[in-house]
Amino acid sequence: LSSSYCGMLVIRTAYITIYDPLKLFKFRICRNIRTEIPIIPDVHEIDGFISESECIDDDNTVYSENKTGDDPSEVFGLREYVAGDKLNRIHWKLSSKKDDFIVKDYSLPINAPATIFLDLKCYEDSDRTLTVFDTLIETFVSISHFLSDNERTHTLIYYSGKAQKFIAKEIREHDDMIPAVSDLIKSFADNLYCESPSEYFSSDPNISPNSLTFISSYAEPKVISFISDNIESEHKNAIIVSDSAENIKIDAEISDSIRLIPVFTGMISDSIKDIEI
Repeated sequence: LSSSYCGMLVIRTAYITIYDPLKLFKFRICRNIRTEIPIIPDVHEIDGFISESECIDDDNTVYSENKTGDDPSEVFGLREYVAGDKLNRIHWKLSSKKDDFIVKDYSLPINAPATIFLDLKCYEDSDRTLTVFDTLIETFVSISHFLSDNERTHTLIYYSGKAQKFIAKEIREHDDMIPAVSDLIKSFADNLYCESPSEYFSSDPNISPNSLTFISSYAEPKVISFISDNIESEHKNAIIVSDSAENIKIDAEISDSIRLIPVFTGMISDSIKDIEI
């Protein structure tokens, strides 16, 4: 069995028949079997930039375990001095004991509040609906994977058809993505119903992440205008998934404050280039 799209693959059988090796006898068992198998979306390579932001939660700062930074409040490690190192990073007390210059590497905060918002609302009903829907999910997961690769803590927001409300999942590392994506796949309603994102934004107007990436198949003017006027983010991206450039339209004045990124079905990596988050 295989599936061309991500989601839940439902398998139903009326019964199972068991035969003996010679096929002389048979009997039926397990009537009316039903099981579901989650089809996880593919992850596509994203070519983008991670912004260095000062929008850090000082009370709950998380630091990178692999990269150095410029936060003097946390020491990443100690090493020998090399030409070009700043003198104010020399650990003078330790250097006097080692009879050599020892330099402090500072840490890199990685929990700048980035948010990825997925609009699962279906704006058209055609033979391309599932293809567009699948691209929405894969774009959402690919950008989250890109942020995790760069150790950037972020929040995923999407509408759960089963819970009938918007869900927010914090992702700190790759291991957090597995249950989040699984929950997303299992949350689809059979009719693919989704509340309009304007309902979420109007009920929670205090969203102020370092970056907001909005993913939808339609640049709804009401939503785009709200993001433009009310959400204070250093970087705002509107990713619009479509199978045709003619279906992507946005007001020129709004697009000055939000970067519009068209993503065409089957071309996620080629479409998302130089995104800044």
